[in-house]
Amino acid sequence: MKMQQYVYPRIVGHVLVAYLQISYFMEMKRKLADALPTHPELQEFAALLTRYLTIWNLLFQVVYACGALICDVTTALKMEAVVPTWFRRHRFTFFNGIVVPFMMGVSIFWPVFLYDRSLILPKHLDVAISPTCNFLWHGAIIIYSFWETRFLPRDTAKNTTVNILVAAIVAYIATLLYTRYVDLGIWPYGFMAQLEGTVFLYISLAFAVSFMILTYFIQFYVRNFIWQMRKEKKIADRLEKVMKDK
Repeated sequence: MKMQQYVYPRIVGHVLVAYLQISYFMEMKRKLADALPTHPELQEFAALLTRYLTIWNLLFQVVYACGALICDVTTALKMEAVVPTWFRRHRFTFFNGIVVPFMMGVSIFWPVFLYDRSLILPKHLDVAISPTCNFLWHGAIIIYSFWETRFLPRDTAKNTTVNILVAAIVAYIATLLYTRYVDLGIWPYGFMAQLEGTVFLYISLAFAVSFMILTYFIQFYVRNFIWQMRKEKKIADRLEKVMKDK
């Protein structure tokens, strides 16, 4: 596996995503704490903070970025032996099985937001979540996942399994059900409350799950396509050089 190839673009991506996501999350927490005394409507958001898919995805992205940064920095310094082989191997398992599918799951936010933001990000939350923060949580994460996909080696697919994704999805759905029926008695998202009692709630959940699982499999075709294009470009460059030499 040619991990030395494209190692520096990957390092840049890890540093940026870890710094931006952590700093803006802490800024959101500060704004939320300052606003809570005068904005009681934020109490529900504060109580549900750890139940949002966006926050789960943010955690997954930061954990991956930090772990991958360790792997890539040691690779760049030719100190691979410092990091255990199992850690490097499971880096790909985590990216392919969790980061990419959850990133696409979070991207469903945008159609709902554009249709009726009150169903997923009510306007009163603007006091804590700035437009920049919103973009980082629901847009920059998509850019980072595609950036990493573009620069990872082609053969990382053998280091992954769909089982980890299924386990994570089950864990999140269990969290939703626990929040609604055991703990707080409410759904984290407004659209779920509106659809409760209808078949459309189950259809929306089934669609999101299917979309994430489909994304898991599609990513490998995307990576193969990227590397095939690189291979064809190299062949074309060599032919051009041969023709010039003649």
